[in-house]
Amino acid sequence: MPDRFTYAFYFFDRLEETVSFEGKEVLLVSSRLNETPVYYYRAQVMTVPAYKKRYPQNKNIIRGMIENRWGSVIVTCTGEALPLPFEEGVVILSS
Repeated sequence: MPDRFTYAFYFFDRLEETVSFEGKEVLLVSSRLNETPVYYYRAQVMTVPAYKKRYPQNKNIIRGMIENRWGSVIVTCTGEALPLPFEEGVVILSS
């Protein structure tokens, strides 16, 4: 279970291999492999009208959504609104 400050996470693999180079052991680490979608814990996707209705005081987020033509934001369990377009592959966990 995520702690109260964690609102999103994802998983990935890395390959590690130790090789000998000029008489020294060197650890080689790959870039990220097999990345999962981003999982948002207890988050909510909100459209501009829904966000305006629930958070009318957050005028900067609303203006950013309208001016940048974002159809929605993700409101995290910490109350933060991520003014990003809702990406395909994002998973919302209800609890």
